[in-house]
Amino acid sequence: MSRSASHRGLVDRHRDVLDALVEGDEESRYRLLAAIASVEADGATIPVTERIVLLAGLQEGAFSLSPQDALVLASVTWDSLERSQPQCFVTKDRGFDKQKIREELRSGGGECKVIFNFADSVAYIKSALGKS
Repeated sequence: MSRSASHRGLVDRHRDVLDALVEGDEESRYRLLAAIASVEADGATIPVTERIVLLAGLQEGAFSLSPQDALVLASVTWDSLERSQPQCFVTKDRGFDKQKIREELRSGGGECKVIFNFADSVAYIKSALGKS
């Protein structure tokens, strides 16, 4: 816009707003990178493998999920099969609030509970840690 003669004055008048938007974008990017670093340091990531993609294809139809939700569920399902300790899948997405999905996540080696509220998930984790 600054190259256009008809818009040059507009850009000059709103320079502060544009600068704030750019700065806000950079701050958001920094916070995202910090969050990713925190997850990598303190948590676990689940790699998307061929097996998970194939499972997602099956679960998409079986549970009437979008491809994206099926991939999330397949990742959580596969990870729960790999672990024996209690786990939880925390989400706000009520599309996962189906009895068949809950049963699928409980059928693995470790119990994986679906929780839709952050406070409830914290209480569940504290309880699970207290039992171990």
